[in-house]
Amino acid sequence: MTTLILNLVFLFLPFAHPQGAPAESPDTLKDKDRKARQVQLLRERSDRIGAHIAKIRGLPFKGPVKKGIQNKEELRNYLQELMLRKQPKEKMDALARAYAMLGLMPRGIDLSKVVLDLLQQQVAGFYDPETKSLYLINEWNMSQSSIISHELMHALQDQHFDLLSLPMEDDKREDVMNAVRCVIEGEGMLMMFLYVSDKDADVGAFETLLGEGYKSYITALNRGIKMKLDDDSFMSNLGMGGLANVPRVLKEGLILPYMAGLVFVHKAWQRGGWQGVNDLYQDMPQSTEQILHIEKYFDERDRPTVIYIKDPDRLAPEGFNLIYESVLGELYISVLMRDLRGKKASKSSWEGWDGDLYLAFLHPETDKEFCLWSTVWDSEKDAREFAAQYRLAESSRTSRKPEPGVELAIVLEGSEVFIARGHLPRKSLNDLIGRVQKTRVLKEALPIRSKGKVIQKAAKD
Repeated sequence: MTTLILNLVFLFLPFAHPQGAPAESPDTLKDKDRKARQVQLLRERSDRIGAHIAKIRGLPFKGPVKKGIQNKEELRNYLQELMLRKQPKEKMDALARAYAMLGLMPRGIDLSKVVLDLLQQQVAGFYDPETKSLYLINEWNMSQSSIISHELMHALQDQHFDLLSLPMEDDKREDVMNAVRCVIEGEGMLMMFLYVSDKDADVGAFETLLGEGYKSYITALNRGIKMKLDDDSFMSNLGMGGLANVPRVLKEGLILPYMAGLVFVHKAWQRGGWQGVNDLYQDMPQSTEQILHIEKYFDERDRPTVIYIKDPDRLAPEGFNLIYESVLGELYISVLMRDLRGKKASKSSWEGWDGDLYLAFLHPETDKEFCLWSTVWDSEKDAREFAAQYRLAESSRTSRKPEPGVELAIVLEGSEVFIARGHLPRKSLNDLIGRVQKTRVLKEALPIRSKGKVIQKAAKD
């Protein structure tokens, strides 16, 4: 989904593995000592796992990782408070409306409720780079080692590369954030797979079996076989089966960093060992296009084009407020076209993406709205294909559910396509497109680097 949602889920849903029977039961302990003993055992296990993943990764922890161990209800409350503080409901509502304008999300969806509902289902543990702490639930579960190994990998990343120095919360560059998260979560996935499948890992019977599956998947990756992004059975095994009924844009935005991120980071690891992974932090992927087509990162680099408009709020007629500004990227455009066109959607309508800028405006008094979408493509042919397919998508959308008073304007100019849609006369929409054409500036995206830089000679095992 958007940065607003994905950043939350980055904190909230990292590795919500299925709960199950205890790996070790403290039932023989006295009731008054049970909780303290559980916490102590969890801390000791976390320390052992931390030492093990540091050995696998070839990087030591620079210092101890703070651990916050709470019961499930305490952790849920903490996360809910954090979500409401970072992304208040009015901001989430604006986001939902902006996506509904374009067709990326159904009208009237309550995003705050969707995320809170997911929290109720999926809380298990997470690493918070702001507090530098690992938060875990003091309850035993079958996948506890998987959770801990993944989250401690985030702590190790943070100590060496400074995760907060990366654009993980840039809500004006959704696509960039999604791409960056693919490295962060992809490495977490790779480490989890390598750790749980290690013969010396501190795991129970269930995770031993899980490790065999992880080992097979790494072998498949080594041979160039890829898991589909929307493989529901695989995601269910990772504890993300609860995403089945959420909007596709949210579901695929959540899945991408884990599934496609794993494939992407594995490619760097396969080519250059752990140093190859280190190098990613000095030249991060800049778009979901580079994640979905890894040859556009690892072979002939296809850097995206940035579309810049100074003071975009001034484009709108009097009374309209800018409620959303961001880059959608190839992932979200593919979601849009598949949602609107179904099985008729063509990859040719999104695979030539080179850059975009999406703006949504709302008149708070009249409740009228409109959006402006500026896109640039690899070639004029790609631009024509997108424009034609988008017209068909809009036709499908309006035939299914007409929106009275909504007009559409599309302008094709070379390798650029400009779209305006909303409660304004078509002439006014074309005038707005003209303003965008006059004010927008195109430039190549700059490299993305973390503050931390690591050079190591250790080879992958």
